[in-house]
Amino acid sequence: MPRTLTEAELNHGFSVLCGAAAHGLRCPFNGANGLTVAVVDKLARRGRIRITLSRQNWRRVTILRGPYAGKSTAPDPQGEDITLVIDHTGKHRPGEAGATIPHSGRAQPSAPQSIDPTWGNR
Repeated sequence: MPRTLTEAELNHGFSVLCGAAAHGLRCPFNGANGLTVAVVDKLARRGRIRITLSRQNWRRVTILRGPYAGKSTAPDPQGEDITLVIDHTGKHRPGEAGATIPHSGRAQPSAPQSIDPTWGNR
């Protein structure tokens, strides 16, 4: 049975993440400053943070509550697409469970075009 996290552990983890987000640093690795997967997951499920993961397991945390609300840790430097979101609704793919994924800033493909020039004249 998993150990129950204390409020002190959760508050400490939240402070570590807020510090990284306030300075736009990369999200701390598991084990750094007492941060664990369990702490980060619990904070997301309580609605205090939102986590997005992209390829190569790049984790970006957005603070949702408190004085640093709206601040995020550093984005994926490769600009890879988001593959997983963890928030108060649980774990899901982008676009599912009401997730709002910010535009990555990369060019989007154009709408499909017919290669038959007479297509529109039918």
